[in-house]
Amino acid sequence: MKTKRPNQEHAPRGKAREQKKLFARDVMSTNVTSAEPSESVRDVAKKLSQLDVGALPVCEGGRLVGMITDRDIVVRVLAEDQSVAAAVGDAMTSDVVSVYEDDDIQTLVKFMQDHEVRRVPVVNRNQELVGIVSLADLANSDASASLKAKGLQGVS
Repeated sequence: MKTKRPNQEHAPRGKAREQKKLFARDVMSTNVTSAEPSESVRDVAKKLSQLDVGALPVCEGGRLVGMITDRDIVVRVLAEDQSVAAAVGDAMTSDVVSVYEDDDIQTLVKFMQDHEVRRVPVVNRNQELVGIVSLADLANSDASASLKAKGLQGVS
C-alpha cells in the first residue's frame, strides 16, 4: 500500500504541466555596449575586438538607429577603400530589426528565424535599447528544449 505524505504535491504531467511564460526581457543581456553614429569605424572596430563580439547596436540619444558588424566594416569600409576614420553612421545597417522587451519568447524565436539573425536588439516601446538577445542567451534561458532547438533552425 502506497502512502501519500500530507501536503505532498506532484508536478502535473504532459500537457497539464504549466511552463512559466517567458518574455524577451527574461532572456536578454542587459549590459550592452553600443556605438554612436558619429564614432569612427576604427574606434568601433577596437570596441568589437576588446569585447570579443561581432556586432554592436548603434544608438543616438538612447534610441536604436542601427547595427554595426565586423562584416559591415569589411564590406562597406575596407573592401570599398573607405577610411577607417569614417563615421559608423556611414557603414552601419540602418534598417535594423528589433523586438520589444514584452514580446514573448515564441515571438522572439520566430522573429530570429524569419530574419535569420543570431542576435537581436531589444527595445522598449520608445525604441530605446534595453538589451540584446543572442542564440547563446536563448540556449542558457529557461525556455523549453524544443523551443531552444527551434531557435537554432534556419538561423545562418
